[in-house]
Amino acid sequence: MKLLLSPHNDDAVLFAAFTILREQPIVITCLDGNLQRLRGENVTAEERREEDKRAMGILGVQVDFLGISDAKSFESIYQEGGKLLRERGDFERVWAPAVEEGGNLQHNLIGELALDVFGSDRVTGYLTYTNRGKSTSSRNVTILYGEWVSLKLRALASYLSQMRVENCRPHFLRSLEEYYA
Repeated sequence: MKLLLSPHNDDAVLFAAFTILREQPIVITCLDGNLQRLRGENVTAEERREEDKRAMGILGVQVDFLGISDAKSFESIYQEGGKLLRERGDFERVWAPAVEEGGNLQHNLIGELALDVFGSDRVTGYLTYTNRGKSTSSRNVTILYGEWVSLKLRALASYLSQMRVENCRPHFLRSLEEYYA
């Protein structure tokens, strides 16, 4: 079986939709979006899960949720996430966010967790973004097919809650390129 780990509800589509379409892994979204609600945004974890289900349905894959609050400490997320992922079974191949200098801290945490649970021989890192903007790589491994672009755009349109949030909106307006680390 194949697995793709998504730190937050929209990350799999934003950064790995073409991998999902090509490989058809099970997608597990690790963190429930509670921080936005705590910051005063009108977004609930339940709404984000429903958006994720719609998006993954468009991409033709199953999505599951670890249900860990993104408001928990990194240590709690790591411990709880490790336990839950080990209970999910063994996977022959895993995609997770690449651990990057200056990368999003929660993305890096999920990437480190994947390496710990599944081992570097089975984990392929996909790039997300750093504090300098979207990650870049010298090699683009994505082959764009017209239908795949259309599916990614339709899946991205599922995340209306995130398009309402000013600091999230730019992620949906970036290029359609996706890279492995």
